[in-house]
Amino acid sequence: MVNHIRTNTPRAQFFHCHRCRLDFANRVEYSRHINNSFDHHPCNLCRHRTDFNSFTGLQRHLEAFHLYCEPCQWFAPSTQGLRQHNTSRHFMCVTCGDYFNNQHQLSVHAFVHRPFGVRCFGCNFQFPILSALYGHFESSRCPSGITSEDIQNIAAGYVRNLADSNGFIFYCRDCQRGFNRMCDLLQHSETRTCPAGYWGGSARVGLLVQYMEIRLRNIVESRRAAPTNGDPTAKEEVQNEKVISCCPGSSLILPVI
Repeated sequence: MVNHIRTNTPRAQFFHCHRCRLDFANRVEYSRHINNSFDHHPCNLCRHRTDFNSFTGLQRHLEAFHLYCEPCQWFAPSTQGLRQHNTSRHFMCVTCGDYFNNQHQLSVHAFVHRPFGVRCFGCNFQFPILSALYGHFESSRCPSGITSEDIQNIAAGYVRNLADSNGFIFYCRDCQRGFNRMCDLLQHSETRTCPAGYWGGSARVGLLVQYMEIRLRNIVESRRAAPTNGDPTAKEEVQNEKVISCCPGSSLILPVI
């Protein structure tokens, strides 16, 4: 078809698609190509039908220039109105503009934007939230030697005399939910899934965190005082690695820095 056009149609009359490298004999065929091709995403609201490489690019253009929500087919009255609509209806992160499937995913994602203000008392790594710190411990990545077994033993000692833990070591009394790991319990308390948080309601989680930190600090100090075997600089080299850990297997993903 292209060869036939080039043979019988004057060059000046070609309608050329630079993106697809195709020639068309007239504007009708060219427009049909633009409308039907998956490689073209024209804006029907623009006078000159601005064409975008991707549907995402078209959506961002519609929002920025036309205040239009494509999924809802709705025009916002203002930029602030569209922002509020996307936040409440489409779970948009106001910090980075990414969208999520539900409120839980958005809440978990929001931790990525928090400052790293939780310092590990075993190796001085910093984390944005407590659940990330305990994921660091329970993955056995802390150079201090704290392990998931240490966490379980301390928590078991704490709940041994509590009659309402329903057989769980890590238990949210306010929501009546049990968890397999400390980091999972903390992550539950850090999101809107748990209305009580650390210190609301029974304050059980906050008290467990305090108890846990005291016992873990004692473990760290006792192990530091004990004689070590092997290269004494090995632990220092590990401490200098900038690794951010989270609950392995959880939905909270933190960046490696």
